[in-house]
Amino acid sequence: MKRACLAALAFLLGTALSVSAQTKPKTPPTPTPPPATAAAKATPAPPAAAQARPDSPVDAILKTNALEQSYNPVLLRYLLEEGKAKLTPAQHKRALDQIVTRFKAEIDVTPSSQATASLAALAGILTPGVVGQGITEGAGSVWEAWVDAAILLVKAGYAESALPFLRSCVKSNPYPELRSRCTVGLAAANPAEALAVLMPLTGKGNPEDVINTALRLLGELAGSEGCPPEQKDAAIKELTARTQGMMNNIFYEAAIDGLARAGDPRGVEPIRKLTGGMNAPEVKRAAKRALVLTFKDAAALETVRKDAKGGMTKTEDDKFFAATLLIQARDDAGFAYAKEQLTKKKGGFLSSNRDADYRPAIVQALVDFGGEKSVPVLQAGLGVQKPDEWLRAYIAIGLLELGDKTGIEDVRRALTVTNWTHTRLRAAEALAKQGDASGVPVLKGMAQDPGFLKKATDILSGKEIDYDAMRAAIARSLGRTDLPEAVPVLATLVADKSEDVRLAAAYSIAHMTISDALDAYGPALAQDYGRDGDRVRTPEVAAHLVRIAALRFAVDPRTKALLQQASTSAIVTVKFLALAASRP
Repeated sequence: MKRACLAALAFLLGTALSVSAQTKPKTPPTPTPPPATAAAKATPAPPAAAQARPDSPVDAILKTNALEQSYNPVLLRYLLEEGKAKLTPAQHKRALDQIVTRFKAEIDVTPSSQATASLAALAGILTPGVVGQGITEGAGSVWEAWVDAAILLVKAGYAESALPFLRSCVKSNPYPELRSRCTVGLAAANPAEALAVLMPLTGKGNPEDVINTALRLLGELAGSEGCPPEQKDAAIKELTARTQGMMNNIFYEAAIDGLARAGDPRGVEPIRKLTGGMNAPEVKRAAKRALVLTFKDAAALETVRKDAKGGMTKTEDDKFFAATLLIQARDDAGFAYAKEQLTKKKGGFLSSNRDADYRPAIVQALVDFGGEKSVPVLQAGLGVQKPDEWLRAYIAIGLLELGDKTGIEDVRRALTVTNWTHTRLRAAEALAKQGDASGVPVLKGMAQDPGFLKKATDILSGKEIDYDAMRAAIARSLGRTDLPEAVPVLATLVADKSEDVRLAAAYSIAHMTISDALDAYGPALAQDYGRDGDRVRTPEVAAHLVRIAALRFAVDPRTKALLQQASTSAIVTVKFLALAASRP
């Protein structure tokens, strides 16, 4: 592949320095001869020619081409954003060319690396709660760095270098969200090729899950900004065809999702036809979701309102789905259902112990989607719960997350219930949003008490909690508190014996917006963060810390000291970023 685009090469060849002509100074008049004693002295030699100006530290690194051997997506992002103002055009172009050369090799992901990332993703999916989320985020960071690199290359004008990875990512990435981003990146680089990659995946002979994924990505392509009409029309045509005929019934749900992602009005009628009849319940729900949330279809909204009220043919699950969909649409009928469920006593003459309890999920839907309209509903639900019940604490935390302090004492009480492990983390974060640091000592105690955490269980799943994974989750919660009291705890955790805990603590420190966090940047910069498969983590983590400090706390004296510390780093990408950020 070409190392740089021809346009950039032409630019460099055309930027010869112009030297203005200078007028030769006039010869000064001959001085009067000095006295005899002075005449005997030797005439001073003319001053030596001025020495060539030494290279700047930035130029010295660029001369060695050291960035060609280094993989660091943080530096690439810095060069494309803040770095433009810190470097001369020639320095910026040279640095970008060098790091892109390395990226070409890095994003050629090997099958073994793909397998490692995919297995880690599976482990996260199978582990419940905030711990599982942490595992998934950790594994996802490997893929995410590759995806970020490829998309940044496209934006930087190096689309040809990114295309091989984007093609592979669309077909094999284990994360649906990242696969969608790769599709958008491929569409930005070459829309026709994106369509050419996806269309064969929808054909006969491919596994069902591959076809379903390809249909969703076709919708992503059609809905991407700047997608040419020809490619968009072809994608909509294929998606519409997959909503018709009994042979396509296993693809209905994916086709609906694809049409919703495309957001094209031509999708309304094909989707509407799938809301009834003998279609599977999940197909009908997908169709109603798309019509209500994406296309704001009034007829579908009225149907969903009737579903929430129930009837002889509607199950409790049907009513719950309809109500949560209405809450997402901010419709009054959804909030009415939620209030009814949260204020009635669980159980009754006709109930069974096996009946599903939808109340926690309703609370979460209200917090996630309902906004201010959820507050009076949650307040009503709070009032009927017993003081020591977990649901009361869960509702109170939700209210506090929405900015309402009605149940703040219940939230503080939840911090003391030792077997509510995940709930305590969420309570501490909710209190911190109100400037209440009372949860920080609790999180600190949880992080430093291995005897407690090794015996802890998840109240929702009943399963034991992994000690290190839980402490990594605690580190993330401490960062989200964004309180000064959390900084010393994170400074301790960033030196923990567990790589995963150190990693979580470092990113949590960088997440904080308060200047107190700078006190922990130095210790964090000195740590080793281990590996993700074959990939060393430390350069990326250290560069992220340096970049965030320079971006967020540019005028703080501690940032100057941090940049000085980083400018002596043995990691060339970190050193280069620090030197560039230090320039006026």
